[in-house]
Amino acid sequence: MWRMMDRLVRGQAEPTEIDTLYEVTKQVEGHTYVL
Repeated sequence: MWRMMDRLVRGQAEPTEIDTLYEVTKQVEGHTYVL
């Protein structure tokens, strides 16, 4: 996931990677703790 984020920031991400990151964030939402 970190590599995909790095490519996204650099403007080198593929459209499928953007979709994948979006889906991952939906799965993480509500399952994290903020301390």
